[in-house]
Amino acid sequence: MKPTSPLYFEAFLAACWKDGNRCGRHLFHDIKQRGYTGSFSNLERLLATWRRLERSVKDSASPAPIISYQPGRDAVPIRDP
Repeated sequence: MKPTSPLYFEAFLAACWKDGNRCGRHLFHDIKQRGYTGSFSNLERLLATWRRLERSVKDSASPAPIISYQPGRDAVPIRDP
């Protein structure tokens, strides 16, 4: 693997991602400081894959239960003073 590939810095990027640093421009700057010679668009392709994976994991999580409203049982009468 060469420093032109963002995968060369995958361990560093994964640690940043886990810590909440997910801004492509910030990550690009950080890996450039570590010797990355590739393009921003290459990095963004990798990050887009991670974002899609994260979204699919969230989407596959069990949905919130649906609470049905039953007017006859749930309604509370309001008294007029």
